[in-house]
Amino acid sequence: TYSEWFGKPAEELIGKPVKSIVGSEAYGPILPLIEKALAGETVSVHAELAYEGAGPRSVHIVYVPDIGDDGLVRGFFSLVSDMTELRRSEDLLRSTEDRIALLMENVTDYAIFSVDTDGVIETWNSGAERIFGYRAEEIIGRTSDVLFTPEDIARGVNVNEMRSARQKGRSSDETWYVKKDGSRFFANMVMMPLIVGKRLTGYAKIVSDLTERKRRAEELQSAHDELEL
Repeated sequence: TYSEWFGKPAEELIGKPVKSIVGSEAYGPILPLIEKALAGETVSVHAELAYEGAGPRSVHIVYVPDIGDDGLVRGFFSLVSDMTELRRSEDLLRSTEDRIALLMENVTDYAIFSVDTDGVIETWNSGAERIFGYRAEEIIGRTSDVLFTPEDIARGVNVNEMRSARQKGRSSDETWYVKKDGSRFFANMVMMPLIVGKRLTGYAKIVSDLTERKRRAEELQSAHDELEL
C-alpha cells in the first residue's frame, strides 16, 4: 500500500527513516505515537495526515511494540489503514441526511416519517405532527401500529405494506388512519425500504391526507345519484 501511495517499490522504502518517506508535515503528528510505541505502549488512533507525495489521507493507525524475550522494546509493528474514501462517504451521507432533514421539516402538507424493521417510529416531520396530531417526542419510539385502524391491523395491512416495500422496492395504498384524538382520516401512503449497503435498516413512509378529496367525491356521487332519481 505504501508503494502505491508514494509511487516507489518496497526496496526504495525499506531502510529509510520514516520522516523521509512520509514527509515532515505527516511526521509531526505521528512522532508522539511512535515514541509511545517505543516505550512499550500499544497505540490505536484515527488521524488526518498530509503525506508528502501521497496527499492528505484519513487513516487509522495501530502501533504495536516489538518486545523481545529480555523485555526490551526492539521496535514496533505498524498497521495503517486508509479510511479516506470511507470518511468521504460518511461526510457525503451526513450532508445528504442534513438536507433530507431540512426538507422534511419544511414539508408540512405531507406526513413523512421512518420506521425500523420492526415498525418502530424513528423520525417524524412537522407535516406528520400536523396531520396525525402527535408531537415528535410523543410518537418516536412507539410502534406505527398506533396509526392504523383496528380493522387494518386485523387484516395485517401494517405488516403487508412493509413486506411489499421490501419485495417490490415500493408499496402504496389508500386507506383510513387514526389521529391522536382517535378521529379517522382517509389517506394515500407510499412506503419505500431504506437500505444501507446491502442491509435493510427500515422504511420511509409518506402519507397524504385525502379526507377532503374523498368527501368531495362522495358529495359528487350523492349529487349524481339524486340527479338520476
